[in-house]
Amino acid sequence: MAFSWIAQIAVYAQTDTTYWRRSISSGLNLNQATFSNNWQAGGINSIAIGLFSNGKADYRRDRISWYNEIQLQYGLFRNKGQDTRKNLDRIFLDTKYGYSISSDWNTFASANFLSQFDRGFEYDVDSLPDNRRLISNFLAPGFLTFALGLEFKPVVDWFSVRFSPFAPASPFSPTRTCGRTQGRWFMAYR
Repeated sequence: MAFSWIAQIAVYAQTDTTYWRRSISSGLNLNQATFSNNWQAGGINSIAIGLFSNGKADYRRDRISWYNEIQLQYGLFRNKGQDTRKNLDRIFLDTKYGYSISSDWNTFASANFLSQFDRGFEYDVDSLPDNRRLISNFLAPGFLTFALGLEFKPVVDWFSVRFSPFAPASPFSPTRTCGRTQGRWFMAYR
């Protein structure tokens, strides 16, 4: 009976005609630095945590390719004498449809989305919680970019460069006040 089951799996594997390749990776990073008073070189006690999850799903068949990627990253740290702050915060989604015109060149249409999970602050020099200014929040700002162009891919799955003469980027925010001042994003709540 076990032999019959194994034979069925082998037959199924031979008839599988999927053109998809998928991968997922996730992780947790923990960091701690502790210095004693006897350590003359100095240092600040700190602790940090980081989470990440990355996923890819690629479709290839004949001259058509469809590439999809998601990156989710979030990290916090705390130095002695300061409040907890985020040091990593990223939501990134990318999709690209390509059509091969030669062995190294593809035409493509793509869209990507970039934002963050949590509130972000700008801190003054003394780093007290009362001396911080809100500059970002969940989806505020968010960036949506569309592109059309050519992709140079001399080595499949290792290196590629996208050339896009048309790539409009659209920043957006669901909050009342969000924008740029002196080249920096700002956000204010009423």
